[in-house]
Amino acid sequence: FLPSRISYIDELYQLYSKNGTVFPDQDFLWNYVKNTCDKNSLSCLSLFKSLKTKNIGTYDFIHDGHLNNEGSTRVSNTIFKYLKDNI
Repeated sequence: FLPSRISYIDELYQLYSKNGTVFPDQDFLWNYVKNTCDKNSLSCLSLFKSLKTKNIGTYDFIHDGHLNNEGSTRVSNTIFKYLKDNI
């Protein structure tokens, strides 16, 4: 699961979650789906840890939130490692 930047960027998470009251788990998309993956024997992966950062623009373009080169590289490396270790 590719997280939204409102979760993996600390300053945006604090703003949109109202300091954790709206979304108590910062990796909230994964939190919603992980039990479903387990229940249905699906191999699921959260990319949250590979993108977690304090600041906007570290792994994304500031103007639109799409992953920049560094973010794309981190995601692809994480997926490659996951596949290598689990298949």
